[in-house]
Amino acid sequence: MRQSGQSRRLLIGAAIGGGLLIALIFFWIGYAARPPPDTSGLQALADRYRALGRRERGFTGQSVRAAVRRDEIGRHLSSLASRPHIAGTPGHRATAEYFRDVLSGLPGFEVFTRNYSVPVGMTVGQGESLFTIVYSNGTVVESQRQEKELVKLNLTDQVPPILSFTPSGNVSGPVVFANYGRERDFEYLQQLNVTLSGAIALMRYGGVGRGKKLVNAAAYGCIGGIVYSDPADGWAVPGRLDDVYPNSWWLPPTGVQRGSAKMRQADPQTPAYPSLPFAYRDEFDEIKQQTDPPVFSPIPGYPVGYGDAMKLLGVLEGANISSYVKGGLPIDYRAGGSFAPGVDHARLVVNNRILEGVNAVNVFAEMKGDLEPDRYVLLGNHRDAWGAGAVDATSGSAVLLEIARMLGQFYSDGWRPRRSILLCSWDVEEQGITGSWEWVEDRLPQIREKVVAYINIDIAVRGNYSIRTNADPLLQEAALQALKNLPAQDGGTMFEEFKRRWLDQDYRLSVPIGSSDYSAFIQTAAVPIIDASYVADPKYSSYYPLYHSMYETLPVMESIIDPGLRAHGEVAIWGVEMLRLLSETWLLPYDEAALIANIRNRFNSATPPSQWGWPASAAKYDKYVNDTWKEFDSALTALEAESARLGSAVQQLQERIDAGSEDIDPMSVRGFNDRRMRVMQTLADPGALLRDKTLRNLVFSSQTEETEISAGFPGLQDLLAVAKKRSNETEIWKQIAQHVSALVFRMHSLRYQLQDSGL
Repeated sequence: MRQSGQSRRLLIGAAIGGGLLIALIFFWIGYAARPPPDTSGLQALADRYRALGRRERGFTGQSVRAAVRRDEIGRHLSSLASRPHIAGTPGHRATAEYFRDVLSGLPGFEVFTRNYSVPVGMTVGQGESLFTIVYSNGTVVESQRQEKELVKLNLTDQVPPILSFTPSGNVSGPVVFANYGRERDFEYLQQLNVTLSGAIALMRYGGVGRGKKLVNAAAYGCIGGIVYSDPADGWAVPGRLDDVYPNSWWLPPTGVQRGSAKMRQADPQTPAYPSLPFAYRDEFDEIKQQTDPPVFSPIPGYPVGYGDAMKLLGVLEGANISSYVKGGLPIDYRAGGSFAPGVDHARLVVNNRILEGVNAVNVFAEMKGDLEPDRYVLLGNHRDAWGAGAVDATSGSAVLLEIARMLGQFYSDGWRPRRSILLCSWDVEEQGITGSWEWVEDRLPQIREKVVAYINIDIAVRGNYSIRTNADPLLQEAALQALKNLPAQDGGTMFEEFKRRWLDQDYRLSVPIGSSDYSAFIQTAAVPIIDASYVADPKYSSYYPLYHSMYETLPVMESIIDPGLRAHGEVAIWGVEMLRLLSETWLLPYDEAALIANIRNRFNSATPPSQWGWPASAAKYDKYVNDTWKEFDSALTALEAESARLGSAVQQLQERIDAGSEDIDPMSVRGFNDRRMRVMQTLADPGALLRDKTLRNLVFSSQTEETEISAGFPGLQDLLAVAKKRSNETEIWKQIAQHVSALVFRMHSLRYQLQDSGL
C-alpha cells in the first residue's frame, strides 16, 4: 500500500512538472512570437519635441508682394462702402454676414463669432437736431440738418450729424467762442469777463476729446455745446476754401464730423466686465450722475460744419480774440457773450437717444499653428462706420479680408504658421471702442496667457504719401523689421522707402494708446500692440479732412486718396509679413531695452515731486513721495542693468539659432519666450488707476484730465490734475502717494520678470 501511494505521488509530481514545463515552453514560444512594443506615441512625442526647434520658414517678401490682389481689395471696398453702416442699422448688420461668408470660403481658417449686448447712441428721427439764430424781427436762420449732397451717391440710411451719448435738450441763450474747449480756454474767457453761465459754447475740434469739451463747458456754467472743424486744424486750407470736395479731398463748409462723446470706453453699464446676457448692468440714470470722473456730458452737444460756425461767429460781439485762436476762417473770432444788434438769441435743439441691447457681433477667423497652437498673433479691424466709411474703417476691412485671402493661399501651398493666427473683425468701435473691449474683458486671462501681440489696422489708408507704423516699445523694432524684409515696388526695401519719405520728418515710432481697437489690449490686457496706416504728407494734413462726414465715400477713395488702390496693397503686404514675423520666428522679436528706455524717459521728463504744490496738510505724503521718488530712480537703474543682461542673452541665443546649433533645448526657448511675453503685463495693476477702474496699465494708458504738470505716467498725471483743483483735500494727496508706491512696486516686478531666476 505504501509503494502504491508513493507511485501515485511520483506520477502526480511528474504530471505537474510536465505541465509546468509545457506551460513554460508555450510561454517562451508566445513571448518570442509577441509583436514589437508600440512606441509610435513616444516617437511622435519625440518628433514633436524636435520640431519645436524648427527655424523660421515660410514665404519670402517677394512672394508676399506677388500674392497681393488689388482687385480683390477693390471688390470688398465697393461692397462694404456701398451704404452707410452705423452700429444698430440694417447696413451695419449686413457687414457681419459679409465677413462670415468671405472668411468661411478661405482655406485654413475656422470662422466663429462672439456676441455682446451693448448700447449705442442714436438720433431721434431724421434731422430733428439743429441750432438756430433768432433775430429780434422774428427771422430765424437754421443750421443744416444734413450735409448737402454735393455728388449724387444714392446713399440711404445716412445718419444726421450727432455727438452720440450726449443728452437731448432744447436750450437758448447767448453764445461764447471757447476755442478748443480746454479748461484754459474757458479760463481765458473768464479773464476777459465773459459771462459763461447760461451760454452755449461754440468750440472747434482738437485739443481735447468731444466729451471733454462738453464736460468742461458744463463745469463753467454753459448749458449746451456746438463743435465744428476749423480749417486751420487741417480740415481745409485757409484762404482756399473753394478748393474742397468734390474737387479735392478737403472738407467743404457743409461737412460735419460725427462721433461719440462718451468719456469711458466699452459698455459703461458693465465696467471691467463683458456685456453678456447675464451681466449685471448699472442703470443709465445712475451712470449719468457720475461726475468724478464723468462718463457722459451733462449738457446737450451738436456738431456742425464750419459754414454754419461762420454764421454764429458772424453775429457775435465781444473781444476780438483772433490772435489767441489763430483760426482759419475769413472772419474775426470774437469771444461772444453778446450778439450784434438785431440778434435776440441762439437756440440749440438736440434729440438723441441711447439704443440699448444692440447685438455687437465680433467675427473671428483662426488659422491654427502647427507647433505652438496655444500661442496667438492677432490682427484686427472694425467694421462699423459713421456713414459709408470708405476710409474709416472700410479701407482697413478690405485690407483685412485680402490679408486673409493671401494667408489662405500660402496655406494651400503648404505653409503653416508656427503659432496660431487670429483675424478679428470688431463691431461697434465708433461708439466708444466697444466690441473689442468687451471681448478683451471676456477673455482676459486667456489673452494674457496666450497672445504674443495684437496688430491693428483701423484706417488702412488715409493718404497716399507713406506707410506709417506705430507700436509699443517692445515691438517698434519688429514693426520696422517687417518693412526691411519687404521689397519696395520701385526697388530697394519698403524700409528704405519709408526712411526717404520721412527724412526731413520724425520717423521714430510713437506708442498708440487709446483711440482704436488696440486700446483694451495695451491698457487692460497689457499685451504688445502695433498699429499701421498709409498716411498723407504731414506737411499738408495730419489726418484726413473728410473724417466721419457724409462725404467719406468710395469715389473719394478711388479717385482722390488712393487711385488704383496701391496704398491698400502696401498695407496688406506689410500686414502679412508682420503676421509671418510674429507667428513664425522661433525667438520672439521683442525689445525689452526699448521698453525700459521709454519708462526712463518718462521718469526723467516728469516734474519733480517737490514742485507738485503740496499743501501743509499733506506734509507726511510730501515726504513719503519725495523719498519714494528716489527709490523709483534706483529701481530704474537696476532695471536698465537687468535689461542689458537679458538683451545679451537674447542676442547670444539668436546667434546660436541663426548658426543652426542642434543643442538648443526647444522647451527652454519656449519658456524664455513665455517669460518675455509677460514683461508688459507686469505693468498692469488692477485698481491702481483710480480715475478709471477699467484701465490697468500704469505706463501705457489714456489720461482723462488736463494739467500743465508733466508727470510722465497717466494715472499720476490725472491725480495731479485733480489735486490742482482740490489742493486742500488731503485724500487726493494720499492717493498720489499710493500711486507712486504702485509705480515703484511695478518697477520691481518688471525687474523680477526680466531675471532668469525662480521665485
